[in-house]
Amino acid sequence: MGRPNFGSIKRLGPNTYRIWWGKGYRADGRRDRHSATIHGTREDAEVALAQRVGARRAPQGMTWGRFWRVYVEPTYEGLAKRTVDDYRKLYEKHLEPHIRDLQVSDTDEVEVDAVLALVRSPATQRHVKDLWRKACRMAVRRRLLDRCPIDADTPLKPMRPRRKRLLDASEVKPWMEGIRGHKGELCLLCMAGGGLRPEEAYGLDLEDVEEWEGYALVSVRRALTYSHGKVLKETKTGFSEREVVIGAPFAARVLELSQGSGPAHPNGRGGRSSPNSACNNYRGWCERHGVVYVAPKDLRSSYATMHGEAGSLDSLVSASMGHTDGTTKGRHYQAVTRRGLSMIADNLADFLAGF
Repeated sequence: MGRPNFGSIKRLGPNTYRIWWGKGYRADGRRDRHSATIHGTREDAEVALAQRVGARRAPQGMTWGRFWRVYVEPTYEGLAKRTVDDYRKLYEKHLEPHIRDLQVSDTDEVEVDAVLALVRSPATQRHVKDLWRKACRMAVRRRLLDRCPIDADTPLKPMRPRRKRLLDASEVKPWMEGIRGHKGELCLLCMAGGGLRPEEAYGLDLEDVEEWEGYALVSVRRALTYSHGKVLKETKTGFSEREVVIGAPFAARVLELSQGSGPAHPNGRGGRSSPNSACNNYRGWCERHGVVYVAPKDLRSSYATMHGEAGSLDSLVSASMGHTDGTTKGRHYQAVTRRGLSMIADNLADFLAGF
């Protein structure tokens, strides 16, 4: 590394350094200086100095391994645990082995293309690209790179879209009869009849469901994910925290199943089933009982598709699913009311009654 321009370092002995950094001036006009002893290499001392002062200009000659530890990892604070775990996994598996000892300033398009080409999965490749691009933009701000070497022209492997197996309107009634008695039935009905994300449905408590004018009113306040263990967290976005109105033919059974208290999908010990266990149990139930299997995440897509076929208002369907319709009106002006949500619930009920 080059000599730091934001403090000073003195070697005290083998693998021992003293660092000094300033924080402006005191009231008496003298410099306000601080110091610390660092045990390690010269590079460790320069990294520690950079961390102390939060220097905008990073030391020249910094490797990606050091840059990631000093500047990238601190930005994980405040992110969801699942997101942090995903970032660490992507870096440790697909980036660190190839760029750990590469100087940040030596990173160019050729190096980027070579590293990304080693990622076999097209979907994972895109995640790695996005993560590394964020780090490169941080390096630009720290003046280690003149520009970001990752852009829209960075070559990626073609994606092969997964064919979704949706729940057709004509299959709703036999599907509901087929899952009757399954311990995750309430969650599944909330996905298919209310458009909840799987993690939102599995995070429900029975107390989150109440009757409102013949409808099932579901309060979505939390989500259950799995990342090295179950994680009960806030909803995905502010728009995701919402009320959902569920009508016929789902409402009566949802209200029947929501009597009592506790998790909507309990495990054998009275706690919440993990999302992975819930999905496996549901798949196994369908196989044993000859029920058409529609993956939990595709039940939400089925909800949106059936509303589209029924001609429901897009802005209200989007709101019921926890996001806006992408318009300025949807983001800033249109209020989502129970009356509006009950209108699209009735629309879907009338459409399904024809089957």
